[in-house]
Amino acid sequence: MPTKPVPFDDAKAIAAAKNARGFHEAARVVDESFQSMARVAGRESQSAGVMEQIVGQASAVAILDALALELTLKVRLHRAGKPVPATHDHRKLFEKLTDTEKHDLERRYAERRHLISRTNVVVTQSASGPGGMTSVQPPASRLEEALSRSGSELVTWRYMFEHPVAIAYTSEMMVAYDVLQEGL
Repeated sequence: MPTKPVPFDDAKAIAAAKNARGFHEAARVVDESFQSMARVAGRESQSAGVMEQIVGQASAVAILDALALELTLKVRLHRAGKPVPATHDHRKLFEKLTDTEKHDLERRYAERRHLISRTNVVVTQSASGPGGMTSVQPPASRLEEALSRSGSELVTWRYMFEHPVAIAYTSEMMVAYDVLQEGL
């Protein structure tokens, strides 16, 4: 079923781009703290309280950057004169861009892919709360793949208590945002 377009005008696009930048910068600040705590947690046994803080910070980064990506993709669609669908799915939004724009964004992502240095975060849930964290899958080789991975993070991390496993591709999302916002 097709989604209805979101009413989007130039003023909303400007506000959305500013909000996206704010979300992304907040995610960077929280991510620095998260990376520091995660390094310590990797070397030492942690209390449940510390694990909850780490998971909370990972969740904040995932949600903030997922919002930043969604808004930036919607601004790009609006500026291209295309309808802006009511969806959180980053891949679906990316697919609606022109082929020329997608090709240019893919090229820029490939040039910056080496900046994706951190591992992705997996949080397992149990009845007693958040469990362990591990790394998974290597970084996405293409922007479309990164956006496909990040597309569900807003919902998954916002409602992570409903999911047995939550994966945050935070480093990929940050590079994807940097590529997508360039030139806006």
